[in-house]
Amino acid sequence: VAYSQKDVKLTFKKAGKDFKDVDGIAYISSQRIVFAATNPKKFQTIDMPRRCIKDLNVEQPVFGSNYISLRLEPEVNGGLDRTEEVKMDFKAGGAINFAKAANVSFRQAAVFTMSSCKAIAKPIYFQLSE
Repeated sequence: VAYSQKDVKLTFKKAGKDFKDVDGIAYISSQRIVFAATNPKKFQTIDMPRRCIKDLNVEQPVFGSNYISLRLEPEVNGGLDRTEEVKMDFKAGGAINFAKAANVSFRQAAVFTMSSCKAIAKPIYFQLSE
């Protein structure tokens, strides 16, 4: 774990009421963001692979706490059936530091892997004639 932040409220904009305003802890590794609910009921955890995270932005509203918004694309056999808009509200502060840590961790890991969420096709090999 490269970084973690307590007092985070996670909201899925398109999901049902069980997945709105869930309090928990967010973790960053070189490959993903993991959110674990502090009082799990129907929602317990979500694993967001970095290759599926799009448009990660830090929002700084005039009123209220800073938050991160992102688009999470579904992964094959990953549990999501559609692209989801995710909001991570940092009630005790730390949104900017969290985004910086994610950016650094993901950038370092991107040097080693290049893939997307879609099923990865087998490579096509060509034989060059002389």
